[in-house]
Amino acid sequence: MINIALVDDQNIFLEGLQSLIQTIEGFEVVGFALNGKEAIKLLENSELDVILMDISMPVLSGIEALEIIKEKAPGVKVIMLSTHNDRGTIEKTIRNGADGYLLKNSSRVELEKAIKCVNEGGTYFMEEIKDVMMNSFRSDNVSTEIRLTPREIEVLHLICDELTTLEIAEKLFVSVNTVETHRKNLLNKTGSKNMIGLVKFALENKI
Repeated sequence: MINIALVDDQNIFLEGLQSLIQTIEGFEVVGFALNGKEAIKLLENSELDVILMDISMPVLSGIEALEIIKEKAPGVKVIMLSTHNDRGTIEKTIRNGADGYLLKNSSRVELEKAIKCVNEGGTYFMEEIKDVMMNSFRSDNVSTEIRLTPREIEVLHLICDELTTLEIAEKLFVSVNTVETHRKNLLNKTGSKNMIGLVKFALENKI
């Protein structure tokens, strides 16, 4: 069972989202919040797995709450669910550690896929958001100091394609431990703190 909390300042949207999630097997809504400050209190639930959070909210915005949540509970996955698709907003959420980003017009299928993906350790950004990310982080200054092996580049591509560790292992016909080793090497070589950092590195260096 994946335990999910919903954060949005619109009650009608929260109720609709809850009804939608309840139709998906293996998902359970365990908490609600109307602003970022209340969202942080949701961390008191030690069984919380994933937070779906809006960005524009009173008291404390989703972007501000995201940074605090990741500091206090890095194991809790956070998917930003918003109407904003501008470069500045997306960039801020990524830098603050968002595990995923969906627009509020996303389908039920994509919502389910995103939640499962981040819960298994992956990242999920819908195609429209990926396009903005690519333009945002594209750089003409490609790093020449960092040398990745062909296998590490292959693993990095699969991480950017939002595959989980298990899915990468199955695709490359290697063990999960081998994939974890590649991930750790990628983090060390690129100086990234997490998978989001690796995605940013790949985009910045056009890998």
